[in-house]
Amino acid sequence: MGRYSASLFPHIQPIATEISRLRCFLTLIVDERIQEDQDNRGIEPLPNLDFKFVTANTLVGLPGTQADNQIGLFEDAVGIKELKELRDMFFNASGSEREQLKLQFVQTQNKMFQKLISENIRGHAELTTKLTTWDPFNHKTASWFDHEWMFGIKDGFDIVIANPPYIKERNNKSVFDLVNNSSFGKKYHQGKMDFWYYFLHKAVDIVKKDGIISFITSRYWLNSAGAKKLIQRVSSELSFVNFVDIGKLKVFDDVAGQHMVAVYQKSKYRDSFIYKKLENDLSDINKNTNTNNLKVERLSNQDLYSKNGDIILDSRYRNLQDCIPLGNIVEISQGVVQNPNRISRKTAQKYKLRQGEGVFVLNDSEYASIQPLTKEELLYVKDFYDEKDINKYSFFKNGREHLLYLTKANCLDITRLPNLERHLRKYIKVMQERRETKKGTIAWFQLHWPREEKYFEGEKIVIPSMFLKSNATLISETSYFGLSTNLIIEKDKNYELKYILSIINSEFGLSWFYKNGKKRGIGVDIGVEKLRTFPIKIASVIEQKPFIDRVDVILALTSSRDYKLNDEKIEKVKLIERELDSMVWKLYGVIEGK
Repeated sequence: MGRYSASLFPHIQPIATEISRLRCFLTLIVDERIQEDQDNRGIEPLPNLDFKFVTANTLVGLPGTQADNQIGLFEDAVGIKELKELRDMFFNASGSEREQLKLQFVQTQNKMFQKLISENIRGHAELTTKLTTWDPFNHKTASWFDHEWMFGIKDGFDIVIANPPYIKERNNKSVFDLVNNSSFGKKYHQGKMDFWYYFLHKAVDIVKKDGIISFITSRYWLNSAGAKKLIQRVSSELSFVNFVDIGKLKVFDDVAGQHMVAVYQKSKYRDSFIYKKLENDLSDINKNTNTNNLKVERLSNQDLYSKNGDIILDSRYRNLQDCIPLGNIVEISQGVVQNPNRISRKTAQKYKLRQGEGVFVLNDSEYASIQPLTKEELLYVKDFYDEKDINKYSFFKNGREHLLYLTKANCLDITRLPNLERHLRKYIKVMQERRETKKGTIAWFQLHWPREEKYFEGEKIVIPSMFLKSNATLISETSYFGLSTNLIIEKDKNYELKYILSIINSEFGLSWFYKNGKKRGIGVDIGVEKLRTFPIKIASVIEQKPFIDRVDVILALTSSRDYKLNDEKIEKVKLIERELDSMVWKLYGVIEGK
């Protein structure tokens, strides 16, 4: 019984709070031990849990500072002190005394509120205003959360457990803004973060020294560019106690993705932790020894973090020696963000357009319909390819389309291009709703994020941003790609693109991508920022040559007209790829294997 009296159950949804409270009362009744020789059969009165189940926004604190009991000049210090005393008395009361204290609590709030109005200081006493509108008895949602004021806890909680919501800022700006604009949000917000990161930050804030935190979350954050602040905080203030890697196994019926359950301790003195990796189902989740379904090992907290600030569970890839980040020796960019390339169903319905018709990207028949183009207009039309045309060491050009490459760098006046203007003007209302157009940074007829031409015009490595297996190749001719493709061009002339390509396409490269990238379904998602961290082994021109020579042979074979139908050439390529796999494993000094 005492365990529940000392426990707190906050949630932002009132119905969830009510369900939790009901579940707790049922548990108390069922689990209470009967002792026939004691008064009331040894059953203690049910504790008053009104102040233990809280419906509140735990990410937003009370306004102003409560440090050293200092309260703002216009705040009702006497009323606040009285509310605290009544709260403490209420928790330990029972029966009719509770109702009397509840009445006194509400009366004190009303008195404080009337004072705010009579003294015309409502806009200057935000703390008092928040407290007078708080209803702890009906479990209405409070817009704030303060563990010291609500519960009298000063040194933090012993345990914090959570299953936080997973949402991105892109389509949930209003949800993020409420926290982003607070001092807490300004401290921990980061681009591309997930909303649940805030909850782990808050847990670190409110748990006591050596306290325990347990979260079930997605596992994408372990090597996400948007989680750098979170990973830095975990590495500096927490230690893992237990880590259950659920991966893509189904946990929630309506939530896809990869999941993990982690137990942390607010201490840096725990040397190691238990890591469990489930393979097929959740049946062995509570076991602590290896099975066909479960891999169990002890990992070091000190050695868990890579130089790039990621959490790397496989020690082979954590701190590779004599390597340089790919972004230091090449230039990398995402492809063109067309926005829109074609008219979506939603846009078609809104603007009475035809679904699927091309805007900036035209198929052959659509391109023919805007002919004839002037010589000047033809300069703005580029061969455009889908990432599906990219294969390992080959490029088949099956899906060539036509990109209208109009940018603020190359076209400031669309009236000089009458045929292109006539085509694009049909979609002017759609284009004017784009973010960058609204901001005034681009004109309505210009591509949203066109990227620099240098990434498309010369020699480049192209690799889809999402893939099941490494599918990078080298392309010399002019070819433009969209946002689902990453492009790599030369910067440091000491490193040949073919040497880099041999590593990216190797088993080592694929293994690194899966260890460090964001899992998407059965494949992996590698964005530009992650690709820039890919470790390239430092090598002289002479040391690179064996890799380059083999890539030359492969590219010659795959570019031959009969390659797809020539089994001998296909087998030759596979043989050289296996040679390169072994050479790359050896180059990095890593034991072969995925």
